[in-house]
Amino acid sequence: MTTEERYFRYHFRETLPRLAITIVLALIFCSDPLLDLGVGKYLFDFNYILYTASMMALCMPVFEFRMFNNRRNLDTWFSLPIDRWKLALVHLLTGVMHIAIVLAILFLFAVSYVGKNGGGAWGWLLLYYIVMVLLTSLSFGFFSFVFLQANSTGDGCLFIMDYAMLPTVFEAFFDRVSLNGGPVILGINGVISDVTQLFEDRILTYSSGGSWIWNSALTKAEPATFFFYLVLDVLICVGAIYLLFRSFNRRRSEKVEDVSDSWFGYRTLIPVIAVAMLQPVRNPTLVLLRLIMMYVAYIIYRRGVRLKHSDYIIMIIYGILLLLML
Repeated sequence: MTTEERYFRYHFRETLPRLAITIVLALIFCSDPLLDLGVGKYLFDFNYILYTASMMALCMPVFEFRMFNNRRNLDTWFSLPIDRWKLALVHLLTGVMHIAIVLAILFLFAVSYVGKNGGGAWGWLLLYYIVMVLLTSLSFGFFSFVFLQANSTGDGCLFIMDYAMLPTVFEAFFDRVSLNGGPVILGINGVISDVTQLFEDRILTYSSGGSWIWNSALTKAEPATFFFYLVLDVLICVGAIYLLFRSFNRRRSEKVEDVSDSWFGYRTLIPVIAVAMLQPVRNPTLVLLRLIMMYVAYIIYRRGVRLKHSDYIIMIIYGILLLLML
């Protein structure tokens, strides 16, 4: 047995209590997972699977990689006789296995309800499970990369929240600046949500004996647009996982718990989100409030009130843009 295999077995055993707690919480959350179809028939509400998968994709990176944001322990971890990228791979595979196990248990509940009331649409349910595990694992990999761009656990959690809301922020921005309405923007979690709605609709149609057609109201987009975002987000996630391995190889203990200055972090997120949230304001007080919020964001970034000249330049430019929109 190789060193990597022994470490994987050791790490997976160490995470079993967390896996058990996750399963219990998921089962409690899905304690009443029924959609009333009328005439005494029910179907499993797949939104419970969607919410569980989305939360695991967002939370799992913190559980799996937070130990690498501890300066005292990082040298110990990196002194192990195992390549750094393989160390990261072990933690990624552990997260993927947790996702697959938790979703499998939820799908067993779904199978029991589909078997009773769904006309035996087990094939579609199995396909949905496979797709959900793959997409949720890709989402977990993407947010793991995002988390590791931070030099502290707190910054990493903020990065995850910021990237999770970016698609919604940009969709609202383009909707404001476009006279014909903005385009639909689906992040990877948005794709997972739409996949859930499509499979649920397909299984429901199968159960009622009807013929299924694409329902654009479920995905907010036509098939071509939806599959474009599906392919795009899969490629982005694959690229992020590749960059995760590269950045993990360059991780240094002296940078841990220091200012998170990655270009994928505050340095880019603060101005990008600020611009995306631009909108006409009629009250000068709102201009001041937005500048104060931006200033506070830079204080969090720099971990103090002493900012760099580039920070002040960005805030001045942003203030001018706000004044022009009065």
